[in-house]
Amino acid sequence: MATNIKLDSSPDKSFTLSFTVTAAEISSEKELILKYIASSFENKGFRKGKAPISIVEPQTSPEKLLEEIINSLLPKIYSQAITKHQLKPATSPTIKIKNPPFTLNKDWEIELNGAQIPDISINPKFFTEIKIINQNKDQDLNKKTDEILKKLIEFSRVTLAKLIIDNDLNRKLADLVDQTQAAGITIDSYLKNRNQSLEDYKKEMSLRISDDWTLNLAISQIAADNKIVPLPAEIEVLVKKNPELSSNPSLVSYLLTQQKVIDFLLTQ
Repeated sequence: MATNIKLDSSPDKSFTLSFTVTAAEISSEKELILKYIASSFENKGFRKGKAPISIVEPQTSPEKLLEEIINSLLPKIYSQAITKHQLKPATSPTIKIKNPPFTLNKDWEIELNGAQIPDISINPKFFTEIKIINQNKDQDLNKKTDEILKKLIEFSRVTLAKLIIDNDLNRKLADLVDQTQAAGITIDSYLKNRNQSLEDYKKEMSLRISDDWTLNLAISQIAADNKIVPLPAEIEVLVKKNPELSSNPSLVSYLLTQQKVIDFLLTQ
């Protein structure tokens, strides 16, 4: 597997991994993929899984074979690089071949572009501000919580890599397409009803993405600084109330941590 992996990092914690996958490595992976395909291959004159590679390969789509090789090789190389360089990716990487196209009879010059989880700093003035907010004992709890979270965003500083913003924005745009199609309207009609252009919508979503990342990172930082962690009993109670969460322990932990941090901030 690729051993010539070069890492280039940027101040915004984005990074580029550059490497070469040799034709020999591609050929070796191709053989493994063909053996896997052959294990369930059915053909006249052969029992299932007993057809030789010489029979299997001509009946396998070259496009499918290439896709399988890419999907097998690149994640392994990426994982190897992440471990070697102790990176903490925030998003899936984008893939660029520097000597296109992908073919099976040549070396591949590859770039993987990613971004690490950003660093965050919280201005100590934030805690002074929320003490003032918490002095108002008559304020509605939900309004007080919203005000504290707005202050947390305001007093937090984080530099988000463009790749992070773009990744989340593309997902929101895809969701918008699904939602408008389900409603039987066009995106143009939806935006017209909001008195927005597509560019205005993208700007609005980008700001929201930035605020969401800032808030989540700040909450995680406060939790780490104050050793706020969900207890096993709390996890059990939440899962009993919401059985659908049982398959997503990370989300359970996040939701509980978020609420415990909010409760902590309301007592300051």
